[in-house]
Amino acid sequence: TYPAAFSTGLSNVSAVDAGPDGRLIAVGSGTGKIVVWDTEARKPVDTGITATGLVSSVRFSPDGKLLAISILDNNLRNAGVRIWDIAADKQVAKLGGSNTPAIGQVSWRPDGRAIAALATEQNDSQGIVEWDARTGQPIKTLAKGIVDSLSVAYSPAGDRLAVGRGDGSVELWDTTTSTRINRQTQHADTTTVRGPNGVIPVQVTFSDTLLASSSLADNMIRLWNPRTGEPVRAFPDITRQAGSAVAPGPTSLAFSSDG
Repeated sequence: TYPAAFSTGLSNVSAVDAGPDGRLIAVGSGTGKIVVWDTEARKPVDTGITATGLVSSVRFSPDGKLLAISILDNNLRNAGVRIWDIAADKQVAKLGGSNTPAIGQVSWRPDGRAIAALATEQNDSQGIVEWDARTGQPIKTLAKGIVDSLSVAYSPAGDRLAVGRGDGSVELWDTTTSTRINRQTQHADTTTVRGPNGVIPVQVTFSDTLLASSSLADNMIRLWNPRTGEPVRAFPDITRQAGSAVAPGPTSLAFSSDG
């Protein structure tokens, strides 16, 4: 029955994701520990996953067989995005090289064969790159020049990529041509609230018919046309504690399976 609860034994949880069928839930912590919980067996899966640093993202592949784990660490050899085969209990790839790893938030391409993440290498391919999930090698740059992505999401068809940037903007890119379709700045334009170093965090996600974004800076959820990036509507997040100007706003965003 739902809601249900379980204890991971982790403190300072920093990332959570559920597999496509809801059976497995991955939880990462600020100390690099990762637990994969089996909701049917009601116990953790023995994965052997180890990491050092902050787990910034955990994401199951569309078929649930692979788990992408993104680590932030001052040591670049520890940082990066690793792809883990859960059934085989082994790492199958690390995106990018040891000295220039992919970092930050990630999104699986709908076919499960590739994953989007920020490239750290300082060259013409810097930006959001599409990586082969089995080899860890770059396929192509999807969104060139971006260095401050805080969330990324493929559209259900895989032909659009939404990026939530640290300047408070929402960008929509064509993944076939790697060109930007639209850039919207309403999350930044309607508030003076800023996070550390002036960052305005923005989360993005798609349904079949909408692109949604949210930010704890303006406490708004905004809906966009998923093809053109034009605004559809906006409304305040109602989960913030009433009457508290400093209570957290929306820090994650997802549609239900039926959209």
